[in-house]
Amino acid sequence: MTSGLQELNYESPPGGMIATLRRKLLGPRNRWALCDQVLISGANFVTMILVARGLTKSAFGEFSLVYAGLLFVNLLQAALVTQPHNVLGASLWISDRNSYRRYTTSSAAGQLSLTTLEIFAAIVLALIGHARGWTFEPLLIALVPAVAAWQFQEFIRRVLYSESRTGAALINDVVSYGGQGAWIAVLWWENRLTAPLAIYVLAATSAAATLLGLWQIRHSIARKASRAFVAENWHFGKWLLGSELLNWCASTSFYLYIVSVMLSTSATGELRAVQTLFGPARIFSFFLCTILPIQFAQTLSRSGSMAVHKQFKSVASIVIPAMAGYCLLMAVFAHPILKFAYGDSYAGSATILILYAQVAFLSYVQMLITAALLSRGMTRFIFLGSCCAALTTAAVSWLAINLFKLPGAVGAMIVTQAVVTGVLFIFYLRTLHSSALPRRAGEVAQPVEAAVAPVA
Repeated sequence: MTSGLQELNYESPPGGMIATLRRKLLGPRNRWALCDQVLISGANFVTMILVARGLTKSAFGEFSLVYAGLLFVNLLQAALVTQPHNVLGASLWISDRNSYRRYTTSSAAGQLSLTTLEIFAAIVLALIGHARGWTFEPLLIALVPAVAAWQFQEFIRRVLYSESRTGAALINDVVSYGGQGAWIAVLWWENRLTAPLAIYVLAATSAAATLLGLWQIRHSIARKASRAFVAENWHFGKWLLGSELLNWCASTSFYLYIVSVMLSTSATGELRAVQTLFGPARIFSFFLCTILPIQFAQTLSRSGSMAVHKQFKSVASIVIPAMAGYCLLMAVFAHPILKFAYGDSYAGSATILILYAQVAFLSYVQMLITAALLSRGMTRFIFLGSCCAALTTAAVSWLAINLFKLPGAVGAMIVTQAVVTGVLFIFYLRTLHSSALPRRAGEVAQPVEAAVAPVA
């Protein structure tokens, strides 16, 4: 059975594009995935809007810094565990279920080890905050259970996606993200919402979803793990880890910390509030970062590199115009959107929103290119692109912020995203005719033509 994205024809006439999208892209499995991402994006959007409305700019800035810490450990997980599983695991799910179960068990063992180290680091950070009397010490304490619960829930849902069990992933996320949004809304309505309490809500709902998820993936776990599979994940993810770390140094999360140090936590809150308004568009980023690498990898296994390129152009013809329209809408109506979302507190941030819309658009284009490189195991090129991101950030951010304050920070982000997007696209074109598949443990890389097998 072929996926909806694989059947899209990039040469379809413009008048038939919407019908093609509805019929092919939103097939039964992808329809559940879309519903899932609508749920996640909606819950996170509601959470951030209500927390921003319920706190001062400075307090929301402190919350944003701790939340950015959660996103940081999430990128470690993505590089070393979940993205390898979504590419290598998805292929094994099709070809060899016994090997898949051993691989998933090995990935779970790696996830447990990684999360243990992250919990230890969070405890140390909370102790430092207590010793130094930091005002946001309660937030650091809440970070400890949140790290554990969020990591385990994310691992489970990504396993479900590798198995194309998107309906099961949706059920799990209803417990986690749906519960999170509902609980935050109730606390805000009753004027009881605080920054630490919001983090504890995230931890509690993720923990409940983890318990459900353990039952959902019970048949995906074998009795023994394999060191070969752990080594395989490291081989796949080591360059990706380096690229994620360097890319983080050019991300909005990193700029939150830079702005906090160079300007104020109020400026941090302002930047985070602007970023939050792009939450609904993360439906597309979910497809670009989660669904597309899986489908590109499966297309590569079946039909080769040029089939992936055809699929790439098909997706680009839909995603790029859609994201351009969304970002243009945010820029044109920046002031009324800010006033509607946050009231008068952020009404003066229209310039920041207009500039950030350009950052967002470039980042979505970059995700699309990265998904194509990732599916072919070209993680070294992703790493090199991230090196360019870190170097560009180091070259322009300090001067831009000193000269233009918060608008300068967003301007530096625009320059960085433009440079990296261009570099990654050049790498993509250079590797277009490469036929090498990502290696599996114990295998020698083969040409695609020798590895292709029919799929029922």
